[in-house]
Order: sequence, then structure tokens, then C-alpha cells
Amino acid sequence: AGFHFLRNPAPGRERQHAGFLSEGWGNPLSLRCVLFAQPPARPAAISLLVPGTGPDSIRPVSESAHPERKQIRLATCGKCKAKNWLQDGHAPLVPEDCKKCGHPVIVPVPIRHFEVREVVASGGMGTVYRAFDGVLGRMVAIKMLKRGMAEDRQVLESFYREARATAALNHTNIIHIYSFDEFEGSPFLVMELADHGSLESWIERDQCVPELYVLDVGIKVISALESALQRNLLHRDIKPGNILFDEYGEPKLVDFGLARAAENHTKSEEHTSELQS
Repeated sequence: AGFHFLRNPAPGRERQHAGFLSEGWGNPLSLRCVLFAQPPARPAAISLLVPGTGPDSIRPVSESAHPERKQIRLATCGKCKAKNWLQDGHAPLVPEDCKKCGHPVIVPVPIRHFEVREVVASGGMGTVYRAFDGVLGRMVAIKMLKRGMAEDRQVLESFYREARATAALNHTNIIHIYSFDEFEGSPFLVMELADHGSLESWIERDQCVPELYVLDVGIKVISALESALQRNLLHRDIKPGNILFDEYGEPKLVDFGLARAAENHTKSEEHTSELQS
């Protein structure tokens, strides 16, 4: 179809509306639209004509004409890095499935001076997010208890125990705790980011881990456990899933939720042995 260029004939106006109209005004089934390049006091808008009406009925379609229209935001999948368009308006940190891989995806949410951007992993008790620290300009991990779990006293005590135990340690191969806070009733830890998988995921993926690498990881984890023991602390939950890797491939021991003081643990074992004998 041919097109005509329209110009507002009103004299003395600096801003003139310009647009394109399709031929065939007499056809009631034709859809005719105009793109206003510089309408007064508002950004570019598209105007639609009702079929069968003349050019005098052209009017911009504004957001107020469609109050049910919702804003959308771009979110990145923490697993496959695919881009997803999500509606912005539902409760914060409520995930949707990634359109490509099914991994949980969230709309970025500001919490204190952090911007929570992606879901790293999610379990029965809590979720680990990848976030940006706007003050220090670095990426961090935020481990947050699920809302329902925050009401469980034992779970809450374990979470506080993990925070205190890990914060008391300083070792290259133990995840570092930066701060502890709360968001809408859910406590969370701000930690060093180690988002390049776990030893467990590596074993599941490759079935076999090179011997030299096993020795390297083992020596570093033993060094971390020795450092914790010097602080009179036993981890009590060593497994491949609790050994994560950072971007440099360095192993990081995590999850001190079951940690106990070494002396108390030894006394408990001695008491159990006496009862059994």
C-alpha cells in the first residue's frame, strides 16, 4: 500500500506532528496509525484509528486508556544466563521458571544497599541469590531463609549458629561472612560469592574426578577444618555438596549450621559411650 506524509497545517507552531497514513480511508476494515514524532509534553506515542472513521478521529493511545497494562522488566537466569521478561508488580523474590531451562528467575529487587539479581540455588530451608553490593561495588551471595522456615525455632537457631560460627573463622577455604540482616521477616546472610558449582555437581556431571584434583581439594578442606578446630569448632557435616568453588576454582567450605564446640561434642560422645557400656 502507498503512504502519505502528513504535516500539521496549524500556523505558528514550532512542533509539528508528523506521521504516515495508509491509503484507502474508505475501507472500513483497514487499520490506520500515526506515529507522533514530537507530541507536546510527552514521549513518542502511537495513535490508532477506529475502522470507518476519518482522520479527524486520530488520538494517541495513552497508558491511562489501558490501566490494566503492567510493566515488565528484564531478568537474567542464574543458571543458563538466558534473558526473561517478567511482570513487575508481584511480591519481591517470588520466582518464575526460566523459559529456556526452568531454573527459578526473579525480578531484580533492592535490599538495603544490595541489588538481588539472580537465583544461584534453592533448597528446602532457604535460597541463595547472586547480588550486587552498591556500596563496595562487588558481587556477593545472599543466603535467605524461606518465610515459612523463619517461624521454625530449630531452623532459626541453626541459621544463627551458622552465621556466628562462620563469621568467627578466617581461612582461604572457608566461605567468608560479610553481614547478617533481615528482609520482611526473613533473616539473611551476606557472604562471599562461590557460584561455580560444588564438588557434588562435578562428580554427578563427570562421574570421575582426577586424582590430583581430589588430593588438592582434600588438602585444602583439611586445612580449613584444622583452622576451625583451632577455634574449638567442629563442622559435623562434611560432604561434596558443602564444598563450593569460586571463579578461580578455589574450594570453599560452607554450611556450618550443624557446627558445635569441640569440647561439648567430645563430652557428649563420652556420655553416650558410658550409657551404651
